[in-house]
Amino acid sequence: MRYRQKPSRLHIRGGQRSSGGTNIEPHFANPRFVWIWREDVTAQAVSWAKAIQTGRWHHWNATDPSAVLVYDREQIEALADEVVESNARWRTWFAANEIQPLAVRFEDLVADKIAPTCEVLEFLGLASECIAVAERTIKTSDHTNEEWLGRYRAHASEGRLG
Repeated sequence: MRYRQKPSRLHIRGGQRSSGGTNIEPHFANPRFVWIWREDVTAQAVSWAKAIQTGRWHHWNATDPSAVLVYDREQIEALADEVVESNARWRTWFAANEIQPLAVRFEDLVADKIAPTCEVLEFLGLASECIAVAERTIKTSDHTNEEWLGRYRAHASEGRLG
């Protein structure tokens, strides 16, 4: 297991499959896996870059008052590459361990928080119709995200044309 820069987010790095299944099974009987992934890797990289620069990982975190946001194409590109590599490692790990996770696309979760949440509850064997689901997340992307995405994509398309 390895902790990243993000607080309260644990990344489990997949190892080789053992004869007893995953190395998680001794600690959790019949584990089920939910994999939240983001299709728009560039948007994820932009959000990640902003979080690194401001120290604001969640809507309840205060932004570092001394933080100055600076568009950094190389940072965004490196983070996008890391996201792609991480997603590939997760797919490989799930496949090597014969795990069929419930894959929840981040964009679907943002569009409708209730339906994917109920899907996760059902996947976990919980009766979702008996549970009141309340939206508790707040969108933190803003005009800076849009500006950086536009700049990054414009640069990328210029590179393909040139």
